[in-house]
Amino acid sequence: ELDDMQARGELGAFLSSVAFDETQSDPLRDVQSFLRRIGMQHAYMRVIAAFVRAGYESHTWITELEDMEKSDDLDPFVTSVVAHKDPEGEYAGRAVVDVYAFLASLGVKPAGAGTVVDEFVNAGYKPSTWLDELKEMNEVNELVDFLASTNVFIDDNPAVSALATELA
Repeated sequence: ELDDMQARGELGAFLSSVAFDETQSDPLRDVQSFLRRIGMQHAYMRVIAAFVRAGYESHTWITELEDMEKSDDLDPFVTSVVAHKDPEGEYAGRAVVDVYAFLASLGVKPAGAGTVVDEFVNAGYKPSTWLDELKEMNEVNELVDFLASTNVFIDDNPAVSALATELA
């Protein structure tokens, strides 16, 4: 099929149509930018940790912050999460960043990493276990299957991954 597309001069257009959209959401970057804009970047990790502890999915984080800003609840929220002392919760923000970095090193885009974080949160895994779980899955060659089960793919694009597999 790819040879036919190339012969018809359609392969370039196809590859362009499945290319990653650089404007795709990156919840970590978006929260960090939002907090920087309002001068609260110091609370970045704690805000992420609070959302993780509360079970919010990563695609909702910015909306939650914007809603809090509109209702004048943002300052009290940030003040409370900065003051809150919880060893597991404090690790949650760092765990999210570690998961994003590990998955990025494998070619998973930020939105895909957000989906993986959401899966761990929804399954009730403690943030301190996430990175070890992913590394273990990777070592026993189960990570690609796990990612596929969550509709996350290396390159975060199933068409590109399928194309790479077919060309190999």
